[in-house]
Amino acid sequence: MARMEKTFWQGVGKIIVVLALVAMPAPLFALPSLPQGDQLEWFNGSQAVYWNLNSNGTLKNRTVTDGWNWVSTQVLASGWSLTTSHANGDKLGNDQLLWQNTVSGTSVWWKLNSNGTLKNRTQANGWDWISTQTLGTSWRMTHLQANADKAGNAHLLWWNASTQKAVYWKLNSNGSLKNRTIGDGWNYVATQTAGDGWYPSLVQKNADSLNSDHLVWHSTVNGKSSYWKLNSNGTLKNRTVTDGWNWIGTWTMATTWRMADLQTNSSKAAGAGINHIIWNDSSTNKAVYWTLNSNGSLKNRTVTDGWNWIATHTLDSGWTINRLQTNADSRNNDHIIWHNSVSGKTAYWKLNSNGTLKNRTTSDGWGYISTHTLTTGWRIRALVKAQVINLF
Repeated sequence: MARMEKTFWQGVGKIIVVLALVAMPAPLFALPSLPQGDQLEWFNGSQAVYWNLNSNGTLKNRTVTDGWNWVSTQVLASGWSLTTSHANGDKLGNDQLLWQNTVSGTSVWWKLNSNGTLKNRTQANGWDWISTQTLGTSWRMTHLQANADKAGNAHLLWWNASTQKAVYWKLNSNGSLKNRTIGDGWNYVATQTAGDGWYPSLVQKNADSLNSDHLVWHSTVNGKSSYWKLNSNGTLKNRTVTDGWNWIGTWTMATTWRMADLQTNSSKAAGAGINHIIWNDSSTNKAVYWTLNSNGSLKNRTVTDGWNWIATHTLDSGWTINRLQTNADSRNNDHIIWHNSVSGKTAYWKLNSNGTLKNRTTSDGWGYISTHTLTTGWRIRALVKAQVINLF
């Protein structure tokens, strides 16, 4: 058996999408019990590549095909951006990359081989339109909500910064929009307007004791954070506080803080299944976590019990949290992946079971993912936890 994980990067500015298939050799190993290794995928606005990672989270080597390779070689027209990803995106279990063109308003998916390359350039088999409709330029893809309704359909969430509306598209098993009928193929998540500064930051699966999904919001204007409780069809349950929505915490965060990612089932050693929201401050380069109750709210405002610094030291300028990598190494430790847009370095922090940095010792507590210094423009776009693959 082999396990893969893919992280996608996009450069600053408009994307140029890559569509030509590069012939890739078959894996050189064939033992069913050995891990193939996670993959970190990058995009710089013109080319997409992947890195094969060791079981400790570092780059395997700098050899092409064995340590890294191009996802594809062709370049798309300007306006395209790699927005999110869909693990097991179709009924055959293929992973998909989801792309949006902010100029034309169209959207497509790419079907990936098990080695991370584009399957082929044939429409429907290698790529296709998610929908033939053209959206206005204010719409942005935000998240892929897996198993979003009681029928097991995935929902693609969209956000309109102009109208402050949120909608979902119900996807077929091949990754396309089910239909254009409201209620059956798509719908507003809620008819209400969120207000200036609010943005849907995270989707929290099975967020409460009733296993409802939550759409987590944060406002960069008022510093508040809240959640919407979603029905099994993907809509807001109701507009009643505590039953349909609520504040996550009463804190008003400074405008430099942003939600970076969600760590699910933290406190593994205790078997608590606790969720943490990971925050990053772009001004101080500090990182903290909030411990959430089973209803999705902040447990309390007590340090260590309700929240804590992930680490007490302050990083140099340029570092930002990009993603949380779950079960990132052979001991199943979670890693926070950092990238420095100034120095071009990439590093990981190994987390304790309570969500804090293990220690400040290199390789044991943290390390560089690679000694590469990347040119400006590279950044992480999404982390995909791929399916387990049987090599036979």
